[in-house]
Amino acid sequence: MGAPRVKSSQLARVFSRVFFCIAFLAAGMTGAAPKTIAVGKLTLTLCNTDYVGYCGSINRPIDPSGVIPGKIPVGFEYYPRSDLSHARLGTILPQEGGPGYSSTGTRDYYLAIFDALRDRRDVLIVDKRGTGLSGPIDCADLQTGSTDLDAVARPLRTAMPGRPTT
Repeated sequence: MGAPRVKSSQLARVFSRVFFCIAFLAAGMTGAAPKTIAVGKLTLTLCNTDYVGYCGSINRPIDPSGVIPGKIPVGFEYYPRSDLSHARLGTILPQEGGPGYSSTGTRDYYLAIFDALRDRRDVLIVDKRGTGLSGPIDCADLQTGSTDLDAVARPLRTAMPGRPTT
């Protein structure tokens, strides 16, 4: 009796499976972060390899009441917790003061400040409308530094008829 014969196609399948497993484990050991992740209905893209952060945005109404039409993208960066073996303890949501400062522009400081808490907590850094990764608010009179308050208020009066003007 001799050793059982193995077909070359079977051998090729075994080798390919073993190779795939080794490659998969090696990628995990090198800490290779996925290029995209799904969070709820959003697909976020790897945008910060130093801290393994993902960028995304959502479109929000300029005026939630619907009086002023239009939408604006609100951008954010998401940093998942590092310890996936234990339950999440929450999400840290740091915000920059204002007006006009980008929260994502201060990411390095926020991530350093909260580093001791990041093992079981995600960090979500959201830029307020008109700052950083969020879309700009287009109001020509305000953007040119106009001191003519009537000119500044005119677009609001047009968009909100029937509102008090005093």
